[in-house]
Amino acid sequence: MVKKTPLEKTLYLFPIAFTIHNLEEVVSDLPGWSVRAGLFHPPVETFEFVFSVIVITIVGYLFTYLAVRQGKGSLPAYLLFCLILIVDINVFFPHLLATIATGSLAPGTVSAVLLNLPICTYLLIRGVKEDYVKLKRLLIIFPFFIIASIFTIAGLFLIGESM
Repeated sequence: MVKKTPLEKTLYLFPIAFTIHNLEEVVSDLPGWSVRAGLFHPPVETFEFVFSVIVITIVGYLFTYLAVRQGKGSLPAYLLFCLILIVDINVFFPHLLATIATGSLAPGTVSAVLLNLPICTYLLIRGVKEDYVKLKRLLIIFPFFIIASIFTIAGLFLIGESM
């Protein structure tokens, strides 16, 4: 059995923070908020949202597990760090921007600011600094990951809507 590095042990903070954030969005009724969110979030029904959040949260755990298992420079490591980067950016858009623009707290903003921002930023800096992922390669892969994520989330909403 290969011993986990300190960074690999720390990577498990990500799915925990991600889970708490997703739970906050569910509990604070993101579907209800989405009806009046305008450009910040398309209207979404409760079941399709919860279904999508459950699947995406599981993917976060899966990417983390596979990244730690396959290690530094692996495809799962890059997928995980792309997801971490998306979650980090998500703090600002839509959470903080929507909160400022609408004058009311957008669902998920508290955990985004208090957990996701510090944890994801820390992991990104440390992952690049320790060469777990190469920054240049991560930035090349990232736009494709964003596009795939948009289609995945839309597909999950459609699946959830049809159930």
